[in-house]
Order: sequence, then structure tokens, then C-alpha cells
Amino acid sequence: MAGSGTGHETAVVTSHCHTVFVASARTSHVCSDCGTHHPKWLGQCSGCGAYGTLTEEVLSSGLPTEAHPGSPRPVSSDARPPVAIADVVTAAEAACATGIAEFDRTLSGGLVPGSVTLLGGEPGIGKSTLALQIAGTWPGTVLYVSAEESAQQVRRRAERLGVVRDGLFLLAETGLGDIDAAVSQIGPSLMVIDSVQTVADPAVSSAPGSVSQVRAVAQHLTHIAKRHDLPTVLIGHVTKDGDLAGPRALEHLVDTVLTFEGDRHHALRMVRAVKHRYGSTNELSLFEMTGDGLRGVADPSALFLADRRPGTPGSAVVPTLEGRRPLVLEVQALTTAAPDNVPARRTTQHIDHNRLSLLLAVMEAMRVCRCAVTTCTPPPSAGCAYPSREWTSPSVWPWPARSPIGHCRPTSLWSARSASVASSARWDTPSVASPKQRDWGSPRSSLPNDRPSRRPG
Repeated sequence: MAGSGTGHETAVVTSHCHTVFVASARTSHVCSDCGTHHPKWLGQCSGCGAYGTLTEEVLSSGLPTEAHPGSPRPVSSDARPPVAIADVVTAAEAACATGIAEFDRTLSGGLVPGSVTLLGGEPGIGKSTLALQIAGTWPGTVLYVSAEESAQQVRRRAERLGVVRDGLFLLAETGLGDIDAAVSQIGPSLMVIDSVQTVADPAVSSAPGSVSQVRAVAQHLTHIAKRHDLPTVLIGHVTKDGDLAGPRALEHLVDTVLTFEGDRHHALRMVRAVKHRYGSTNELSLFEMTGDGLRGVADPSALFLADRRPGTPGSAVVPTLEGRRPLVLEVQALTTAAPDNVPARRTTQHIDHNRLSLLLAVMEAMRVCRCAVTTCTPPPSAGCAYPSREWTSPSVWPWPARSPIGHCRPTSLWSARSASVASSARWDTPSVASPKQRDWGSPRSSLPNDRPSRRPG
């Protein structure tokens, strides 16, 4: 006998007077960028403001369940009892080196047992190549899950990279249950998932790569890594804006988030740590893409300056600091005259345009200051408190202002290279040189003698 519906559940009373709550199938529109849920479809996400990112997903499978929201949940069969923090034993060497020294630099020594590392980058940048090289140089047994390519494709790439060895197992499956069974069967010391967006959880009804699927897969893989003390590397896709695809909760679940950057038309690749729970995020790894795979760059400055021609106009060598790693780079500038009635344009490559505009504005202000500073001695008739002392007046000082060097304040801007501005310059000098009157931070109206005098010559 059926009862009445309460909220999103329907109470069903059986012949034995047992009440069973049947969860009705509910759908929600979830943003694929930030994971915000909406009860109905909208053109713009209310969480991140993105347009056209809401997809409809089923939140409940509609299967009968006797669990009330307030009833206790079942305990996991492999649950660990609570342990006092003083009794927890830590390993002497928490991080295990991967065999690639340049990659271990970013990870502060290597991969920690039970950690989950997310490696994200653009398509074709070399994520799978780097992951396969790590699996080939790892000292123990490795389970490489290829959810995008077949085992034959991975084998051909491994032959090209020279990492075919015993102890490296391939699993070309997309089911989360198959991965769990393979971990229990092989017992690896490292697991690589390529990629997390293509693995599907059969318990979730949405399509692979959706927000619900990525969240469920990441949670289950994190549970496997913590339960078996298994370091896990997840390869993730990025969106057209450069952000990691999937919900923002994916970055919160993992322990380390690495970004793999570089230009397709250049051999240089960079690995940065955006989040790292076991070390610093100020390290940078540099690789060079070759025919045999990625090769670590021990001296990046020599690589950056290899094609430089000394003495070329518009070329400058600039030392910079990227995190904790000093680098010597070459900055090139090319200028050309702009046609009449055409505004000048600036085009940058590998340099932030806004940062360049800020640097140019600072350089222009410094140039004007150097050209506009004038040193002179005011005549004694002007009433200056220090007639024999030289003073300077910067042309870009704000009004009202405190003179940093001199004891007389300009009423207008002084410029040594502009006759029109110089002709309008006037100077105010107090008649009595008291300490209070020498405080040029006071308003202009507070000066005892505020009438302009002649311009100093």
C-alpha cells in the first residue's frame, strides 16, 4: 500500500508494516567548471559566472533504500581504528625518488606513499610521455592504467622511450571496478591513471568526464591510495581557459597539483607545483622534449642563451628568479615607427602585457624625473630660510606635497625641458622660517605668505 510523498522521498508501507523510503530520481544542472548545482537550467552559472556550462545530471538512481537521513551508516570492512598521534610511526624517508631528478626537484624529493598527485596540462604537451617515463624509472612495481589508448599504443611509446621493463603492468580499461581489482591482484608500489576524466564509476549514472563522474572517481582513487599507501599519479585535462577540467573539489581532494606548461613549437617544458602538502611550491622543473622523450635541463640559462648574438640592438640579458631557481634570460625588443593617425600598439610574447605596460609606465616616470630635476639657489630676496643651500624640485611631485630635498615648494610643476611649463612655475616662500612653517605637509592656505614671487633663475 503506497503512502504519501514527503520531500524527495516516497514512503511505501509493505504488508509486514515496514516502512521503506524509495528515493525518487532527481536531476540537477551542474556547472562543468566549478561544480555548482542549480535546480533548473540557466544560461550563466551563479557560482563562477561562466556561460553555457550547465549540464543535467541524475543525483539519485531511484533504488529503494531503508536508510533514513538520520540513521547510522554502515562501517567499512577495512576501516582502521583511531590511533593516538604520539603512537604514529613515521618513515625515515617519507618521499621515494622517481628516478627523474628534475621531476623530483618540484616534488621536494619524490612521491610520498599514499599521496595523490594531479598532473595537468594542454593536449599534446607531453603529459603521457612524462608519466610513462616515471613509470619506467620507478624502482618498484607499477600499474599504468591507460583509459585513452590501447595497450599496443602504450607499448610502442615505451619502446621509443626505452622504458620497457619487468614490473611495469598495463591496464587498458575505463571501469573503476577493474582498476580496484587490478590493484588488489598486482599490489603495485605506484599507480598512474591516464586520465582521470576518462575513467567512469558504474554507480554514477552520468557520462564519463562529467562533474559527478570526476568527483566520484577521484574520491574512490584517493581512498585506494590511502588504504594501500600507494602513491598515485592522476593525469588531468585542462579547459580552453587553462584551468583543470572537472569540479574545483578535484584540486582539494589530491595532495599535489602540478601544471605542465610549454609551447608546442618549442622544445622547452616546465613543471610547476600549484599545491604541495609535503613540500614547497617554489620549485621549477625544466625539461627539453627530444626524440627519445623528455630530458631534464640541468643548466637552463645555457639553453636560453644558446642562440643569442652578442651586440645585437634590442637584445638584453636579464637575470630573474623563478621560485627558488635563478635563471638568466634574453629579452628582445623590436620597435618601428607607427603611421600617422594610427595608435601605437604593443605585442608581447611570453611576457604579460599588463606587466609590461606597468614597467614602461615606471620607466617613463623615472625618465621624466631625471630630465626635470633642476638645481638652483633662490635669491636671498625671496625670503628663503636657507639662502645659501641648493635645493631641487621634481616636476612630478603632487600638490599639495612635501618637498623631499629642498625647503621651498613649487606652486606648479617645474620642467626643465618644457618651456610652457617652466614659464608658469612660481615658488612660495614663507616670510618667517619657523619649524611649523617649514612643514610643507600642511595645506596651501595655512602658509603665512601665500602670494607668488618671481620664478627663480
